[in-house]
Amino acid sequence: MELINEFEVGLPPEETWTLLTDLEKVAPCLPGASITSKEGDEFHGQAKIKVGPITAQYKGKAHFTSLDVKNRTAVLLARGKDTRGQGDATATVTATMTPSGTGTKVTVETELALTGKVAQFGRGILADVSGALMAMFARRLQEMVAAESTPIADHPPASSEPAAESPAKAPVTGPAMVRPASDEAIDLLALAGGTTWAKALPAGGTLVAISAALISVFAAGYASARARSVAR
Repeated sequence: MELINEFEVGLPPEETWTLLTDLEKVAPCLPGASITSKEGDEFHGQAKIKVGPITAQYKGKAHFTSLDVKNRTAVLLARGKDTRGQGDATATVTATMTPSGTGTKVTVETELALTGKVAQFGRGILADVSGALMAMFARRLQEMVAAESTPIADHPPASSEPAAESPAKAPVTGPAMVRPASDEAIDLLALAGGTTWAKALPAGGTLVAISAALISVFAAGYASARARSVAR
């Protein structure tokens, strides 16, 4: 099954590549998804999912099969697993960054194979899930870019009056830190909204979790790519 998603980043391709290879910045852009460990060339990720009062975690792992820094294209083999035994997913994820106006278009093509109970869901539901997740990721990414482009005043306005004493504050050195992804959980009921796959919850949570894990390990893969390019 093939899924294709696209989103725009308001930065030129070279800056977009640099941003997406900075794991500490990219990881919080999808709530619930995080990188947990690295073993050799393989990265492990997880996703925290919430359905009403129930919260569960799903795990995934991935490694690069191809990396083209010059053309800003990476191919990743990823696997996700529902720890409750609902099913597994294997995906080949290809991401390509191309110029688009003054920004960059990121195209993500996913070849997905499912086994177990999750295999009952059709392409329509999967397309809705991946589209909703990618839109969430892109929105947070763009918000982060906008926040970093906002100037921060180094000094308060000059005043002829003596300043009143106030408690000492830590200096502001940049934009506020984004809350780590592991502190959040993807709210499936809110994400589903009025889409056709809302009726598939909570079983559909497996699909969302797998997608979240794939995005998180893909971010880790970009970090690996950056490290290797610097080492050369």
